[in-house]
Amino acid sequence: MRGLLLNLSDTGAKLILSYGICTAIIVMALLAMGFLRRHTKKQMRPQTVKKACEKAKAYATELCNQSKGAQILLGATKLHHLSVLVSEATWLAFQIVEGKKDILFEGIANGLDTLATELVTAAQQGYLTEEEYEVSIKSAIGILDEKIEKLSKMVEKGRSK
Repeated sequence: MRGLLLNLSDTGAKLILSYGICTAIIVMALLAMGFLRRHTKKQMRPQTVKKACEKAKAYATELCNQSKGAQILLGATKLHHLSVLVSEATWLAFQIVEGKKDILFEGIANGLDTLATELVTAAQQGYLTEEEYEVSIKSAIGILDEKIEKLSKMVEKGRSK
């Protein structure tokens, strides 16, 4: 009888030990997932949208300053790439609108969305004349300047609070 009790308690200790180890592994995995999620999540702030708009504006300005031959040949492709950059800024802006329900930011997001749609429409025409290309780029630069100015005001207003 004593051997049976000793054997039963030994099995119980092993079982408790194995459950404890499994629980510790699960807790460590959950902590690691939470840590990684926090550090890989995109920061949804007006500064992030402003940086994305500045990146798109820098690319548009670079396109304006390039030689005319490359523009005519690859105009649609370059406009499509610019629309991708504007779409990224639009996505970030809409994420802020969803999270904060900010009406002013919704106007910025809608303006960026309209610009991205115009650029895609122009790029889908295929071959662009030099005039169409320049008009598209210059209008994009103007709209991006306006949005960057609004975002700068929002960032400054947010820092002063």
